Amino acid sequence: QVSWHKNGQSGTMNAADISLDSAQTTWRVATFDDDVVARFTQLLEQLFTPLVEAHHAASGLAKPALWRLVGDSLATAFLVQGENFNCVMPAMRIAEQILKSKGSKLFAKQSGFIQIKLPERPEISEWFRKRGGCCRYYTSDGGEYCSTCVLRDEDSMIARLQTHLRDKYAEEHAA
Repeated sequence: QVSWHKNGQSGTMNAADISLDSAQTTWRVATFDDDVVARFTQLLEQLFTPLVEAHHAASGLAKPALWRLVGDSLATAFLVQGENFNCVMPAMRIAEQILKSKGSKLFAKQSGFIQIKLPERPEISEWFRKRGGCCRYYTSDGGEYCSTCVLRDEDSMIARLQTHLRDKYAEEHAA
């Protein structure tokens, strides 16, 4: 429980800290105990239930679809922090362990990660999160499927992400 105070209001909320430290030998296993995964998943579900319920009521989008978006954000957070702390593989394994827990509201069989390499420059390689849900951006004016959208076929996903890497590394090389 963490206390908070803002704009004259206060309360408590649930918080969870996860340590991603590449120096810790325990990360070599790169999994959480099943009980830890279950408890962490329960805490996430408690934390996000009010948001999912409110968004469902306002938009009419299905709750399972909204939960997949929560899971996609969780996967992104683990990937980014894994990159920040130089422990990408353990971070991705933990995220997958959480997102592949059947019976969880966060379960999404399509969620995962994909490593993209440039064939012409094999030293360039990055991991990306594959979405388990769809944010529906394609339904907005001028919108299209996101690069890692669950509705996009894998070949077009890979092509778009390779183009992104080419652009990114061309800009870095030019600077």
